[in-house]
Amino acid sequence: MTTLHVLRPAAAPAVDERPPAPRLIGIGVRDHEHDDATIAWALGDAAPTVDALHIVHAYVPLRLEGCAWEPVSRARDARYLAAKRIVGQAVQRAHVTDDRMRVAGSAIAGLAPDVLIELADVVDLLVIGDDAGAPSGEQHLTWPVQDQSRCPVVCVPSTYRAGPDERPVSVLVDGSGLSAPVLLFAVAAARRHHVGLQVSRTWESLHDGSDPGPTWLAHQQEELDTQLADWRAALPDVAMSARLELDAEWPARLRAGSSLLVAGAEAVTSLRSRGAVRPGDCPIAMVPEVPGPARHS
Repeated sequence: MTTLHVLRPAAAPAVDERPPAPRLIGIGVRDHEHDDATIAWALGDAAPTVDALHIVHAYVPLRLEGCAWEPVSRARDARYLAAKRIVGQAVQRAHVTDDRMRVAGSAIAGLAPDVLIELADVVDLLVIGDDAGAPSGEQHLTWPVQDQSRCPVVCVPSTYRAGPDERPVSVLVDGSGLSAPVLLFAVAAARRHHVGLQVSRTWESLHDGSDPGPTWLAHQQEELDTQLADWRAALPDVAMSARLELDAEWPARLRAGSSLLVAGAEAVTSLRSRGAVRPGDCPIAMVPEVPGPARHS
């Protein structure tokens, strides 16, 4: 027996002619080896003189509260200074790359997942390195931060290289259907980078059971196109296309064929455990469907 899943519509936005609002962009860094790609993506996405970027590095402090013994104080200061040096070097590299950007930084005491998740309650966008393909012995931050963040999180692979990219921004649709927050994030990204928008629905999200045949697939493609019709009409400056992903290789194909892959909190889980990131694979943006607290620019 085959169970079919109906695509949920997402209301198209009213046309807004106002310039984009300034964004607070948080950037999590670890060290020089891992962070060049993360910083480069954030700089390429930010609007110079408009958006504000804040680079953070989490470090585990030497607690021993109340102990004023000199070796303890020296060790405590050494941890803080090492973290502050990482942040300072990252901020300097960002300024060298683009001196028009408003960039500052902080060394924050705490476990990295906790620091980044709390930072996500303050910023409009959080940018971190994609460590999903790292060896099992290393600490993984990508998934827990995606799972708990209340603002969009962009995870940038270490293979990312900055530069002109004409590939579309792709939106991954799962069984819960189209999501207005996810689509709006993707539309804004496509506009900033002057590229098209592609909406993909996966084979797994279409049905449970045996292959229902080409006629049904054609109907699903028509339904997806229909759901996007209002968005195309409301946003004529963004070229939009829709496609069904019908084979098991769709995750690799989407990452290789997109400049940014955008997914909701549920859909992004289908991109996990897919093997190592390859050169040319795009960053992944997780957009929560429930907005976080109000931001202040």
